[in-house]
Amino acid sequence: MAQQSRTSRLAVAVLALSAVLGAGRAHAGLLDKPADSSQLCGAAVQAAEARYTLPTGLLYAISEVESGRPVDGGSTRRPWPWTVQAESQSHYFATEAAAIQWVQQAQARGVASIDVGCMQVNLMYHPSAFRTLDDAFDPAHNADYAARFLTSLHAETGDWHEAAGRYHSETLALAMPYRRQVEAVLHGGGFALSPQAIRLQKMQAAWNATLAPGKPAETALSGDWSKLLAKPGADRHLHRRPRRVILLTDAN
Repeated sequence: MAQQSRTSRLAVAVLALSAVLGAGRAHAGLLDKPADSSQLCGAAVQAAEARYTLPTGLLYAISEVESGRPVDGGSTRRPWPWTVQAESQSHYFATEAAAIQWVQQAQARGVASIDVGCMQVNLMYHPSAFRTLDDAFDPAHNADYAARFLTSLHAETGDWHEAAGRYHSETLALAMPYRRQVEAVLHGGGFALSPQAIRLQKMQAAWNATLAPGKPAETALSGDWSKLLAKPGADRHLHRRPRRVILLTDAN
C-alpha cells in the first residue's frame, strides 16, 4: 500500500513536471514569435507623440502618408518600418536586414537622397539624425527624431497644420498638397494626391524619362521639379521630392 502510494505520488509529480515544461515551451513559443511589423510604427509613433506632447494622431497621420502600405488583405493601411524611398521609387521590404542591405548598396553606388523608416527621414538632409542605419530603421529612434523635427517646425511657424506641410517641404507648392493628405488621414478620410501633386509627379516622370540610364535623380533638375518652384534658400526640407511611385519589394 505504501509502495503504491509512493508510485502514485511519483506519477503525479512526473505529470505535473511535464505540464510545467509544456507550458514553458508554449510560453517560449509565444515569446519567440516575430512581432507584426505593421504594428511597430504605430506603437513607436504614439509613444513619441506622448513624449513631446504633439497633437493626438498628427505624427501617426504623417507616418501613414510617408510609409503607409495596405495590410490585412488591403482592408487597412498602416505605416511600414522597413520602407525605403530613393530615386522616385518606394520599396517595402519584408525585414529590417533587407532594407538596410538595400540602402548600403544604394549608397555604395552613389545614391545620397534616401528616405528611411516609419517617418521616411531623409539621410542626406538629416545626416546627424542617426548614428547607424540600425538606428535609422529602429521605429523608436525614427519616430523620436521625426517628433523632434516636427516640434521644431511648429516652434518656427506657430501652427501645427503648417508644420505638417513643412515636414515634407518648405516649398509651398509641395507643402500644401502634402498637408491636405495628412489632414485627410487625421480626419479618417484616407488620402489621395491632389491635382497639383499629380501634375508635378507627371512632370517629374516625363523629365526622368529623358535622363541617361543610371543618372542620379537628385542631380541637376532630374527628379525634382520643386526646384523650379522653390523660394531662394528654401532648401531645409525633410524631403525634396514629389510623392512617390509605389514599388513593392520583398514584402508579402
